Amino acid sequence: MINWNFREKIIYHEEEIIQDSRKFEILVEAYLKDQYPLENWKLTKATRDGNKDLESVCEFSGTSMWAEVKYTIHTDKNISSRKYDSTLVSSIFEKNLIKIFFISNTSMGSNLIDRIKKFYYISTIKKIAFVDGYALAYWVKRNSGIEEKFFQSPLNYSISKKPRVRLRSVLLLCKSDSYTIDCVLDEAEVYPLYLSKNYVLEGEFVAHGFHDIPLSLYCNGKLLYNETVAPEITTFSLNLSELDETFNINTEYSLDLYYILNNKRIDCGNYKLRFSFTGKYFTNQIQCYQQIKNGIKASYKKIYNIYGPHGTGKSWLLRNIKNDQLKKITDQQKIIYINFNGQMSDVADICRLIFTLAFNFYDLSISADAINCYCHEKNIANSFYNHKNIECLIHALHNEDYSTIQNILVGSIFSRTERIFETQSSFAYERIYFIDHINLLNETNYYIFEAIVKAFDPLQNVVFVLTGRKEISYPNVENIVLGYIGNNEIIDSINEDIAVAIDNLNEIVPTKHYLKYPGLLQLFIKEIVNFKSLGEIKQFYINNFLHDAVQYEKGFFPFDNIMLLLICIMKEGIPFELLQKMNFDQLKKLLNKEVVVQKKGYVYPNFERWNKDIPSKIIDKYKKSVVLHFQKFMVQDSTRKEFYQCSLMQYYPQYYNEYFDSIFNFIREEFKKNKYSKVVFLCESLIKRTAYYTGNHKKLDTIKYFLAFSYMHCDASKRAQELFGEITQNYQMKLKDNLYFEAESQVIDAKYWNFTDFKVLPKYINTFRKNWKDSENNILPLKTRPYLTATNRMMVTYLALDNIKLANRWLKKNIRLAKEFNAKEHLGYTYMDYAKGIYHLNLESALKYLELADVCFELPSEYRRHLDCQCEIQYVKLLLGRGNISQLLLAQEALFENQYWIQYYKCHLKLAVIYILKGKRKEALQHLLEAEAATTMKNSERIKYLCSMIGTFLYKEPLPYTNSALDGTSYQKIIENMHLNFKQTSATVYNIKKDSPLYNLDPRVW
Repeated sequence: MINWNFREKIIYHEEEIIQDSRKFEILVEAYLKDQYPLENWKLTKATRDGNKDLESVCEFSGTSMWAEVKYTIHTDKNISSRKYDSTLVSSIFEKNLIKIFFISNTSMGSNLIDRIKKFYYISTIKKIAFVDGYALAYWVKRNSGIEEKFFQSPLNYSISKKPRVRLRSVLLLCKSDSYTIDCVLDEAEVYPLYLSKNYVLEGEFVAHGFHDIPLSLYCNGKLLYNETVAPEITTFSLNLSELDETFNINTEYSLDLYYILNNKRIDCGNYKLRFSFTGKYFTNQIQCYQQIKNGIKASYKKIYNIYGPHGTGKSWLLRNIKNDQLKKITDQQKIIYINFNGQMSDVADICRLIFTLAFNFYDLSISADAINCYCHEKNIANSFYNHKNIECLIHALHNEDYSTIQNILVGSIFSRTERIFETQSSFAYERIYFIDHINLLNETNYYIFEAIVKAFDPLQNVVFVLTGRKEISYPNVENIVLGYIGNNEIIDSINEDIAVAIDNLNEIVPTKHYLKYPGLLQLFIKEIVNFKSLGEIKQFYINNFLHDAVQYEKGFFPFDNIMLLLICIMKEGIPFELLQKMNFDQLKKLLNKEVVVQKKGYVYPNFERWNKDIPSKIIDKYKKSVVLHFQKFMVQDSTRKEFYQCSLMQYYPQYYNEYFDSIFNFIREEFKKNKYSKVVFLCESLIKRTAYYTGNHKKLDTIKYFLAFSYMHCDASKRAQELFGEITQNYQMKLKDNLYFEAESQVIDAKYWNFTDFKVLPKYINTFRKNWKDSENNILPLKTRPYLTATNRMMVTYLALDNIKLANRWLKKNIRLAKEFNAKEHLGYTYMDYAKGIYHLNLESALKYLELADVCFELPSEYRRHLDCQCEIQYVKLLLGRGNISQLLLAQEALFENQYWIQYYKCHLKLAVIYILKGKRKEALQHLLEAEAATTMKNSERIKYLCSMIGTFLYKEPLPYTNSALDGTSYQKIIENMHLNFKQTSATVYNIKKDSPLYNLDPRVW
C-alpha cells in the first residue's frame, strides 16, 4: 500500500491546484511525457473531457492515444472493474485511436484487466497499457525531482535493483465466436485438439530494473516481446497455431515462458496443455452435420432447426459445427453464439441478437448515444428503434431490469420486426448465428424470439442454426430431426473399441438400456475399453454405470457436493468469483460435467439437464453449511442480499420471519424505482410461504398489491386482477383503508374494460363510493384517486349503456369533484373519457371535450395522456373530414417512441377505420393485421369486438362476435348490422341518431 502524500498545493500553468485527484492527473502527464517523449501529451479539462484525462494526437497521421486516470484514497484495495466503463464505450467510436493507457494510484486486479481486454477483443484498438500505483511509484523513485515537486515526504516504496520479470494472470483463452473469448480454466482439457487456431495464450507481466536494456520474452522459442519496457503492466498474447508444434492427443504439452538477460535464459513460468477428442459422430449426427455444413458452404440463407428429445446430442453437435466454422472463418464472416439458459436474463441475449442484426453491436455495455452515433455515421435508415426506445432499452439493460426489457420488446418487436433485417445490405459480411436451447426460453422471451424468426429474410447475409425440442413451422426453416442411436450402431461402436466381440446387445445390457444417448454411450465406451470379457462389461454396467444413467435420464442431480446445492438453491445465479474463491477445483468439475453453466460472470444450474428437484433429505443434510455460505454471500454480494434471503427461505421456511422485513423494505424501494422484474421475483418468493408468517398481515396484502401492479406492467393483467380480488376479499370483515380502496378501484377499472359487466357495474360502484365516504369519516384522510376513478367509471359505464341522461349527470359530478379535490388531471380524464364515449353521438362535441382535456394534460406527469389525447384529436378530425392522416401517423409514432404500446396498437385500428372510409382496403388490412399480431392486444374483449367489426368488412365474411352484456346497447346494433351488411362495398361512421344502409363502423376505437 502506497501513501500518496501530495503537497498541499502545486502550481500548474499558473493555476493553483489543491485537489489530490487533479494533482495525480498532472503527475501522470509528467510520467507520460517522460516515458513517451515523442508524443504530444496534453491534459484535458477537468470536466466534460470526453471520458479521457490525457490525449496525444499525431499532427501528421491524425492518430491518437488516450490515458484515463483514476485516483482513490483506498490504496489498500484494487480499483473497481467498473471505473473505466465510460472510457471503454467512448473509445470504440474514436476511429483514429490506436492505444489507451489505464492508470491508477492503486493496484489493478486481474478482473479489471481481463474485462478491459475482452472489451477490446472486437475493436481496432490493439495496444492497451495498464499503469498501476506501483509502476508509477517506481518511476517517481527514479526521478527525485518529481518526488520533491509533488510530495511532502518520500513515497514508501523501494526499487528493486536487479532486473526481473514477474508474470501476472497468464490465461488460455478460447475464441467462442467472432465477438467473445472465454477463459479456459486451469488444468481443464483444451477441447478439441484440431482447433488450436482458436486458442490464444494471453497474460501480463511487470518488468523492473531493465531501464534502457531491451527485454526479450519468449514462449517455446516464439518471441513475445522485444523492446525496452517501462514498469507498467504489459500485456502479451500468442496464438497457439503460431507455435512450431505438432500436437498429439496422447501428449501433454508444456508452454515455457522465459526471458534472456546477459545471454542467459531465466524462466518465468510453465503451463501445461492437455488435449481431448472431439468425440465420435454417430450416423444421424453426421447426416445433420453435413446437411448444415453444406448449406452454409453453398450460401443457402436459411434457418436450420436441429430438434429432438433430450439427450440426443443437439448442443454438442451445434458447438462442433460452430467450432468448425470458426476454424476457417474469413474476413467476410461473423459468427455469433448464444446459449439460452431458461432465466429472465435470456432477454438480454435476445437484445444481443437484435443489436448484431440491426446495429452491428455485440457488447451490451454500450450506450444509447453509441447506437445513435453509429446509425448516423453509417447512414442507416433503420426505424426498428428510434432514439427514445433505445434510451429506455439500454437503461433497462444496464439495470438488469428484464421485465422492462421484455415490455419494450413485446411492444415494439411485433410492429417493426421486419426492419431488423433492413440494414443487412450495409454490412459487407455474412453472419452465422448458432443459438442453443431455444426450448428453455420462457413464454414471453419465446414470443419475442419467434417474432424475429418469422421476420427472417433469406435474401440477406444471415444464417441461423438453432437447437430445441420441437419442429418449427415457419417459412425458410429447414427442420432436421436428431434421434437416439439404434442398437445396431451401438453394437458397432462398442466393437470398434473393445477386445471382445458383441453379437447381441443383451449380452451386456438389459432390453431397456441407456446407451441410446450419444453422451452416455461415449462415456460407457471410454470406461470399458480395457475390459477383457463380456461378463466384466455387464457387471460394470449394472454396478457402476446404471445409477448415473438413470439420474441423467430423469434429470436428477447427484448433489454430492455443497457447491452444486448452493447453485441450485440460488437459481438466480451466484457470482463466478465467489465460487472460485470457495473451491475452484470443485467449480471446474461442475462446469466440465455441464451440470452448471457460466454466463455473464454468474453460475447457474443447467436447466437443460436438471428437473429442478432437490430431495428433502439433501436439504436437511446440508442445512448448516448452506446457511453459513448464504450468509457469507449476503455480505460478499451485498447488492443481491435479498435474493439470497428469498432463496434460503424457500427451502428453509424457518428463516421466513427473520428475513421478511428486510425483503419487504427492499421490495418497496425497488417498486418506487419501477424495477418490476425484481419486484415480481421477490414478491412471488414471499407469497409462496405466507403460511409461515407471524407478523403484521397487512404487509402480505401490500406485497400482493406490489406484485399485482408489477404484473400489470408486465402485461399479466389476468393474474393481477386475481391478486387485487384477493386483497379486497381480505377486507370483508375489517376496517377498509387506502390499500383496500386502491385495489378495489383497480377491480372496478378491470370490470369496465372487460366489456362484460356494464349492467351490474353501477351498483358495484355505488357500494364502493359509499364505503369510501363512510371510511373517510371514520379514519385518517383517504387518497382521493380511487374515489375519483370510481366516479369516472360510473360516467363511462352509463355512456356504454347509452343512458346519456345519467352519463351527463355523472359528468357534472366528476367536474365538481375534480375542482373540490384540486385534481386538474382528473378533470382531463373526465373530459377525455366523456368525449370518447360520445363519438357515436356527436363528433363535433367530442372534439371540443378532447381539446379541453389536452389543456389539462400539460403536466409532465400526464405525458402519456397528452399523447393519447393528441392521437384521439387527430382521429376525430379525420372522422369529421377535415384532418390529415400524416398527423395521425405522427401521433402514433410518438406513442411508439414512448413505449405506450396499448395506445399505439389501438391507433392501428383507428387507421384501419380511416382507410376503410377512404376506400383503401389494402392499407386498412395492413393496419388491422399489425394490431392483431401484437401480444399486448390479446385477450381483450373490447379488442375482439373492434377486430371483428373491422375484419368483417375487409374480409367480406362475418367474423362472429357475441356478448350478451351488450344487449340493448348501440354496440349490439352495430354487431347486428355487421351480419346484415358485410357484403357492402362502402362503409360509414355509425351514428345512433341516423340509420344507414351502408356498413356501419363503430367510431369508438379506443
